[in-house]
Amino acid sequence: MSVQERIDITAKNKLAGSLTNDDYANQILYEESRATIAAQLLKDTKEVSSLLNDYTAMHQIDSNTITSLLNSTIANDNGEITNLIKDEHSRRILQALSSLDDMNTSPMNILSAISAKEGSFTFEKLYNKDLENIINRGLVNTDHIIHMQNISQLKWASFINNEATNVMEIKDIIRRESMKEVLLRETAGGMGVTGDVIFNSESISSLEKILSHENLTKEQANNLRYVANWGVMQSSLGMYNDTDATLNLLDIMGPDGTITKFENLMKTNPNFKAEYKRMLDDMSSNYNIFDAGTIGNINENYADEFANFTYSKKSALHIDNILNINSINDAIKLAGQAKNEILAGRHDLENYTTLTQIPQFMVSRLSWGLEDLGLGFSNKSTSSTLEQIKSIALKRVLPVAAALSIYDYMDYESENFTGVSMTGAAANTLSNFDIASRKLAYSTGVGQALDWFKESSIVGEYWTGTTDYQTAEEREEWYENGYQAVRGGRFWGIGSTSEFRGSAIQYYQPNYLKRAHSN
Repeated sequence: MSVQERIDITAKNKLAGSLTNDDYANQILYEESRATIAAQLLKDTKEVSSLLNDYTAMHQIDSNTITSLLNSTIANDNGEITNLIKDEHSRRILQALSSLDDMNTSPMNILSAISAKEGSFTFEKLYNKDLENIINRGLVNTDHIIHMQNISQLKWASFINNEATNVMEIKDIIRRESMKEVLLRETAGGMGVTGDVIFNSESISSLEKILSHENLTKEQANNLRYVANWGVMQSSLGMYNDTDATLNLLDIMGPDGTITKFENLMKTNPNFKAEYKRMLDDMSSNYNIFDAGTIGNINENYADEFANFTYSKKSALHIDNILNINSINDAIKLAGQAKNEILAGRHDLENYTTLTQIPQFMVSRLSWGLEDLGLGFSNKSTSSTLEQIKSIALKRVLPVAAALSIYDYMDYESENFTGVSMTGAAANTLSNFDIASRKLAYSTGVGQALDWFKESSIVGEYWTGTTDYQTAEEREEWYENGYQAVRGGRFWGIGSTSEFRGSAIQYYQPNYLKRAHSN
């Protein structure tokens, strides 16, 4: 669903609730819809930027990556060998960064080297506005570099959900923002008269050539891609860490608006769009779904053309609203809103909140792992909690129940026609095979060895429940008259307080052969 389609749906909902048919009033509602979608998209994008802020702090670009970029070459369309990084300004930045890890090199000297004028060579305009602000303000006040990046503590949810504190040093911030400048220069198709960075299909393809170069490891290419994606997003939308520009609605949603440009960039560059979505998927997988204190709850959102994830709203059913219930009418309204949130899904993003995720998460767990067996559900079948329940009931439980019913009927008819049910025939086969194998075992000496092992070892008794390995004759008599023990809570590997074989013996029942032939 495109951004425009999303606006139209929101406007349609607003107009449906309007009591006037006045064209001017309806136009006002339409503009409110545009503003609502713009605000939500900008909020989502800021959240993504915050994620990338943290992720690139954890996965930093190292000096080996910089050296590889400087020394790598590539053949152009004419077969001529050229530098992988072609822009003169970019190479100058990389050369300055190559000495950043030197203990005797001050980060401020690196900034001075990057921004210094040498002859006719100077930076008139930087593509990365954050780097521009670092140079303009950071050379005077180093604290500004730390504060503008807004990186102090990072809570990274892992399997055991422990917290890791990550504070970037000044040199790390300079390296990251400088690398963002390099990648923007190599990716962008130039700079417009108003200072905005221009991207097109040809310039975006240059990024792929860099990231797919054989001299870069998979990890190095991945870290570079995330920084590049971040730079493209910031430059397209005009949203930088140290810039709080005031944009009017036309600047954001108009034909030449920032969101419109970014959406068009995704539409015309499917590979970049796919990698952008993969990046979001990868980053979100490192967070706990309930870790709202760090990033909010991340969920799939198919209403946005270029972002695969959005951040859900807080539920109306929180403690403040509950404490403010003053009448039965208030309680009914709150209960109605809670019902809408529980039933919400991709079809109703307006009511999609943190409350929606609780039943959705629990029901989703019932299907985890089935995708690997080719039994996953379609997007439509998982669009909401109710759809997931219907899909599990109608497409998984019902077919199994129908198959069992058909088997029971065929089992019954088999006994009517042949005198032996299918279950009984299977039990006969299994018992005959068991008796034959015991005859073979005792004729070769294996049976005696197994009998000795069970008599002398507690392991054999523990798993089989007996202290002897029966002969074929003893086993045949057992099939005719024998019983087997049934233990409580048996065969539960997880979630049971008893052992896997079960707890104490609850009762005895006839062996499986007798049960198969009973009525």
